[in-house]
Amino acid sequence: MTTTDEGTVNSQILDAAVSTVALTTGQAASQALAMLDVVLLETLGMAMHNAVHRQQSAGMVSAAAVTAACAKMLQTPFPIDAASAQPVKQ
Repeated sequence: MTTTDEGTVNSQILDAAVSTVALTTGQAASQALAMLDVVLLETLGMAMHNAVHRQQSAGMVSAAAVTAACAKMLQTPFPIDAASAQPVKQ
């Protein structure tokens, strides 16, 4: 019959705990860099999305401005006599 002290730990449990600590400590740097890469890529993706959205919005504003200018030009009676500022009757 063997007796065991309450203060002793099984060597297999001790090896498993040490291996787990070594594994998590060794992976900490790579996990941190992987998380940094993920955050960087997500930020870059959002920046590109915002740039495309801004470009499309600017294109719509430009088209609306050209349309408004053309509409004003079409409403102006042509030709205009510079001396009297009245339309010339044809």
